[in-house]
Amino acid sequence: MQIDLATLWYLTIGTLLVSAALTLWERQAHPGARASSGSGRAPARSSRSAAWSR
Repeated sequence: MQIDLATLWYLTIGTLLVSAALTLWERQAHPGARASSGSGRAPARSSRSAAWSR
């Protein structure tokens, strides 16, 4: 299988543009949301988690 350099370039740039567009779209859809601290979990909801822990 052979891919010329222009095709590889277009695929790379296209992927980066789509990624940037989706990131901006998500930021507009959820304006107050912040990125998590890196724990991999969603923040706990205080009212529900307190009710279930009793």
